[in-house]
Amino acid sequence: ESRLLTEEDLERRAARALALRVYSMDGRALYSVGAILKSTSRDTIDSLAMLGYYDQAIAVASGLSSKRKGLPGGVDLFDDALKHILCTYLVPAATKSRVALNIGGGGDLERSKVAQFRASSSACALLGSVNNRVPLQSQVTPSSVNSKSWVSNAQCEKALQETMAMGLLHQYTTVYSTRCPGLALHVASTFLQVGDGMSELPRWLRELCMFGSIPMDEASKYYQNALFAQRPSSKESCINANPAGLMRLLVQHHQYGEACDVLIAILSSRSKNAPCSCRLPEEGSIDYVPYDLIDMLWNIIESISTTAHNSNFSGEYVKPQIQSLIQKRTRMENALEKHFESLRISEEGMKSARALVCP
Repeated sequence: ESRLLTEEDLERRAARALALRVYSMDGRALYSVGAILKSTSRDTIDSLAMLGYYDQAIAVASGLSSKRKGLPGGVDLFDDALKHILCTYLVPAATKSRVALNIGGGGDLERSKVAQFRASSSACALLGSVNNRVPLQSQVTPSSVNSKSWVSNAQCEKALQETMAMGLLHQYTTVYSTRCPGLALHVASTFLQVGDGMSELPRWLRELCMFGSIPMDEASKYYQNALFAQRPSSKESCINANPAGLMRLLVQHHQYGEACDVLIAILSSRSKNAPCSCRLPEEGSIDYVPYDLIDMLWNIIESISTTAHNSNFSGEYVKPQIQSLIQKRTRMENALEKHFESLRISEEGMKSARALVCP
């Protein structure tokens, strides 16, 4: 059926045609162009991402999502497609485990994708510069990997791909974190699944889950800090932080010390971002702290400590771990004491503030 095409329709068709052209020129393409034209959009996105054409896969997903016009702020096809691309392909490529999650034909994961990483990184950097959300430190080039004479070419190539994949994952997660709610936490969950709960989350990913897509030192300019329930101070400054969800995720994967570190970082951010003596609940200055989660974390560490003491665990590996865990719990208790003191100051400050505000 013939009809007039809008500018958006033309851009959507052009993005898909360009993606299919790039796919057809790859010697490792599993399907012909004719077959991919008859396939579903999800299969097209998956085929492109499998070969490393992440930018083309995201462009196809974005065009299809705009065509269907999902609800604002809702989880649509683009949200699902982006999480699938990052968690199924980029996270395994960025970790040393090289474990794919439910992927068929995993041999393509071992091919060299340096050119694809570089092209996707440049496109994402261009998009991020428009939105002022480019993590410059994550843009990786081959020269950023330090190759030594005793390292074989295969090892250097693998290290290069892992570094570039991690940088690209950083870019995508940061740039799209406001458009796709829960993206950073979803990526963090996949990191822990790939490493069987033993891998440590990258620093940038922990901070993104705790403080959102704005750097911590600039957060006070954009947000009204509410600890575990941070909210934007304006409609334009949208964040996507979920520190409570990150704590639950770490506890679920038995990383109790890291969960304590998250709590300490969030409670310590109060003194840096907002004074506690001039805050009014009626103006939105309301704190949220998951005390039930903190109690559960404290009890788990206490149970581990008691069990280790009763069982006389004195191994060279177990004993230092338990001591470190107890030390982090002590730091968590100190942070909570300072938090309760700030609550007391806030209660006293409210009386003075209301006296000044109310006639």
